[in-house]
This record gives sequence, structure tokens and C-alpha cells, in this order.
Amino acid sequence: NQAALVIDFNDGQTPRSYLWGYRWDGAATGEDALRAVVEADIALTATFDVFSFGASLNTVTYLGHSQSQNSNPGQYWSYWVTTNGHDDWVFSNFGMSDRLLANGDVDGWAFSNPNYNGLPPTVPVAAVPEPVSLATLSLGILVLRRRPRPR
Repeated sequence: NQAALVIDFNDGQTPRSYLWGYRWDGAATGEDALRAVVEADIALTATFDVFSFGASLNTVTYLGHSQSQNSNPGQYWSYWVTTNGHDDWVFSNFGMSDRLLANGDVDGWAFSNPNYNGLPPTVPVAAVPEPVSLATLSLGILVLRRRPRPR
């Protein structure tokens, strides 16, 4: 299965919205997708509050963007879902811990305007690997190319 994850910082910077892909086998929740993407992208960090009903997104930081609902009274990370990722976002009826993903789903997180005015994510740009990751990948390719051929 594959899905996508959009994070919109709504912070006035350009770009403000990013897209990651997520693949899984079996069952997965929106929380599983978000935590897996955070774990996979060393430039992306997130903190969560955990309650009896599940997890809540608190702080997200990526490439100079940073938004925290604990630091911004009246604002929060709103959770949106769609199947195409750009024009029919619906505010999720479930928290990320309870939302079961289906193949092709797109989950979106958007930081709200003041006074808890939730906005759906804007059109994202693809998140790209950090330069260190690209350099490591390049070195791996060079090492693979320099191996002598068996005779």
C-alpha cells in the first residue's frame, strides 16, 4: 500500500507545505505514517502528546520551519484527509491514532490561523533528502561502481 503525507506550516515562508510518501504492508494508521516519515527524514522532527484516546501532534520542525501548538496559544495542528491531496480536503473525523489508512489516501497536517481557525493544507512541494543524505547516497553509488568484477 502507499499513501502520502502533507505538512503545511502556514508560517508565511515559501514553500510552506511539503509532501512525503509512505508505503506499508498490512494495517497502518495515520499515526503510523506520520511517525515513520519523521523517523525516515532526518531533517523532520515532531513531538507528540499522548492521551488515553491516542496521540496528538504538538511540534513540527523542517528546513527552517517550526510550529508548536504549545508555544502558540489559540493555534493547533489540524488533521485533514483526502484521496488526491489538493482540492477536496476534509477535516478528519478521527484522530491520527484511530484513522486506518487505505491505499491511495493522503493525510494532511496544517497549522491553524489564530483563534483555532483550521485551514486545509495548501498544494505541497515534494520533500527532498537533506544534502548529507544525498552525499551518503552518492558515496554508496561510487563504492558500488568501484568494486572489481569477479573473474
